[in-house]
Amino acid sequence: MQVVPAETAALRLLEETGVLGDHRTGVLLDLAGSGLTITVLGRSTATVLSRTRTDEIRGDLIDELIRDHQLDQHHLGEPTDPFSHYQRRRLSWTL
Repeated sequence: MQVVPAETAALRLLEETGVLGDHRTGVLLDLAGSGLTITVLGRSTATVLSRTRTDEIRGDLIDELIRDHQLDQHHLGEPTDPFSHYQRRRLSWTL
């Protein structure tokens, strides 16, 4: 067994499934709770050509926006504990 970087494993999976077709590069998007990382991989060399990260788009924010939309549409009940209610109000002030 050999341990390889996640990017190498992802590139191999994309190649083996035929998703890459005849493209020379692959792009991986990693949306985590704290931010989004975009990695461009060179297919022939299996190396990272570019990587950038931003915290302007993050999973936690998307989760909060979905939750707030559900609350606003009355698909969910308002939080009953004071801390959750405070967090929702604080979020609306920062958007």
